[in-house]
Amino acid sequence: MSRAHKPVVDLRTYRIRRGGMPLFLRLAETIVLPVMLRHIGPPLAYYVTDIGPQDEVMHLWGFDSLGDMEARRRARNLDPQWPQYAVASEGLIERQETRVVRRVAFPVLDDAPAPDAAKTVVEFRITSIRRGTMVDFQRILLAIALPVQLRHLGAPVALYVSEIGPQNELIQLWAFDSLADLETRRAARDREPAWAEYLAATESMITSELTRAVRRVQFGALTPPRNVT
Repeated sequence: MSRAHKPVVDLRTYRIRRGGMPLFLRLAETIVLPVMLRHIGPPLAYYVTDIGPQDEVMHLWGFDSLGDMEARRRARNLDPQWPQYAVASEGLIERQETRVVRRVAFPVLDDAPAPDAAKTVVEFRITSIRRGTMVDFQRILLAIALPVQLRHLGAPVALYVSEIGPQNELIQLWAFDSLADLETRRAARDREPAWAEYLAATESMITSELTRAVRRVQFGALTPPRNVT
C-alpha cells in the first residue's frame, strides 16, 4: 500500500509565533524531515494557511494502523537527532493540535484521476456532523454531492473522518491552481441544482463548518530529480 493511501493519518496543526514561520520551515526541512523520512516516511501533505487562522502549519502523516503509528513515533523519538528539533524550535510554537483521522474509501474515487500535484492551493474544510448522523451524511455525500464535486472540482486530495480528537468530523481537501480557480470552480458547483439538493438534505446534520485556504509547502528534500518519472 502506498503511503498516500495509508488508512490512518496523523493530522497536526501548529500555530507559529508571528514572524517565526521562515525559521520554523527551515528547521522542518533541515532537522525534522530527515528524521521523519527515516522512521515514518514522507508527509502526505504539508501546508501553511493562506486564508483563515494565520501563522498556521498543517501536516499529515500516514500509517497502516494505530499500532504502526505508535511504533514509528517511538523510533522517531529515540533518534539522536530528534532532540535537536525541540531545542531549536523552543518558543516558536504557540499551540499544537493533533487528530487521528481515517481515510474515507468511497469506491467512486478509485477510478477518478488523482489530483494534480502541481496544484498548490488547497481548500481544507472541516465539517462537524450531528452525533448519530455520520452514516446518513456520508450516504448523501456519496449519492448527491460527490458527483457534482467530481464534475467541477475534480477528485479530492483526501476525505477523512475523525477517530481520535474532536469527534464526528468529516475533513475534505480539494486542490486548485489558484484562489481564482477555487472561486470559479466553486461557483460552477453551486449553480448545479443537485448541489442545492445536497445542502437541503444535510442542513439538519451539520452543526458547524470551518474552512481554510492553505498552500502546499515545497520542500527540496521531497522533490525528486528531474530525470525521475
